[in-house]
Amino acid sequence: MGDMFEAYVAAVITSDPENGYEVAETWLRELWEPLLSSRVDTHVPDAMAKQVLATKIMTRGCKVKYEETRPPARANDIKSKQIFTCGVYYSGLGYDRLLLGTGNGPSKSEAGYDAAVKALEHPELRAIMAKKKDFDSKTVEEKEQIIAAGRSTNG
Repeated sequence: MGDMFEAYVAAVITSDPENGYEVAETWLRELWEPLLSSRVDTHVPDAMAKQVLATKIMTRGCKVKYEETRPPARANDIKSKQIFTCGVYYSGLGYDRLLLGTGNGPSKSEAGYDAAVKALEHPELRAIMAKKKDFDSKTVEEKEQIIAAGRSTNG
């Protein structure tokens, strides 16, 4: 069937050596543009979401891991794009694989960004941030004590 369509388009082009290409282009654009424009994915991931999340909750000994939570699926029918689902998990500061968010997208990467956006809205995020702040403060204090102890033994 595809070969017949291709032959028909070629016949339209060759039937008019001066304007055949433009006629075929106009016809194909009118034929396909409504379908293609309705399928254009308008979802634009928040490209900074992963970095923002990491800045808020990452510290020494902590891990953020993005994983597929289920196999890719098709939206409505066999012809539609695959939809990937990804979860973002947090471990550290007393948490073990806490699911912070789940996201969807036309690629694993975009699903990960969507998961990060949702993780930034997770109710436990403030508690994690507070624990991170306490941990980082204690770490700074410990480093300062080590430096001070080193100075006192050398001086």
